[in-house]
Amino acid sequence: MKRIEMIKRVESGNANGTSYHGHTIKATLNELKELYGEPDNGDGDKVNHDWVLQMNDKTIFTIYDWKQRSVRDDIQISWHVGGFSSNDTSKAKNMLELELIDMFAIESFKKNEGVVCSYSGLLNTKAYQDEI
Repeated sequence: MKRIEMIKRVESGNANGTSYHGHTIKATLNELKELYGEPDNGDGDKVNHDWVLQMNDKTIFTIYDWKQRSVRDDIQISWHVGGFSSNDTSKAKNMLELELIDMFAIESFKKNEGVVCSYSGLLNTKAYQDEI
């Protein structure tokens, strides 16, 4: 089962002017690395790890570990979601959560070889494609 890419990594310069609008996600560093690759190194002050990402609709946003002194690979923390507006960060938060759920569903499927319902699986169905 292959995941549909709903979010992709983009150049860090695309995030100039983004900021925090009250949205966070819970994830481990390893989970985000699995989805989006190695993070950038932050600002050397209040951010240690960050990603600049773009949704399919071209919305640019960031994920970063604001004021987390030490981030372990396997410990879940709250990651800030930054964007150009509250609407952008809300959409990004929702999409990130869907991608995390999808990743877990696919991993579960691979381990158990069972039936799984994932978000990208839904996107691949004829019923969904007929709707869009």
